[in-house]
Amino acid sequence: MHASTEEHSLGRILLVDDETAILRTFRYCLEDQGYQVSTASCAAQADALLLRQVFDLCFLDLRLGADDGLEVLAQMRLQAPWMRVVIVTAHSAVDTAVDAIQAGAADYLVKPCSPEQLRLAAAKQLEARNWLNAWSVWKAMCASPAMASTRRARR
Repeated sequence: MHASTEEHSLGRILLVDDETAILRTFRYCLEDQGYQVSTASCAAQADALLLRQVFDLCFLDLRLGADDGLEVLAQMRLQAPWMRVVIVTAHSAVDTAVDAIQAGAADYLVKPCSPEQLRLAAAKQLEARNWLNAWSVWKAMCASPAMASTRRARR
């Protein structure tokens, strides 16, 4: 496991893959862009990290050795429903992508991918998360007693 210590980052990303070379390459690529990155090589390590830290985004390998990525995804959706999850796999079957999206993945990335594809996927998912956060804040403000009072006064 690895965790960078940058205080100011664009977002916190969890990488889960059983291939050390992929974890290292993805981590360097994303840290170079200013993201704070933690890595896990199995479901148990990912679970432990999710219990200790809050992540904005996860890149999750579909086939994690003995662990099934879709089962890990289901657990992540329960533990961290706000976290965007991108399934990453070397197996690019359409039915697998559909299964991943139906299970709650935000996107699907096929390995090998270029550094630019990885960076674009991260930026896209973190932007979507920021918009959802802003929307949630706006909805909460509109539902507040002060806003209800303002609406009543305007009528």
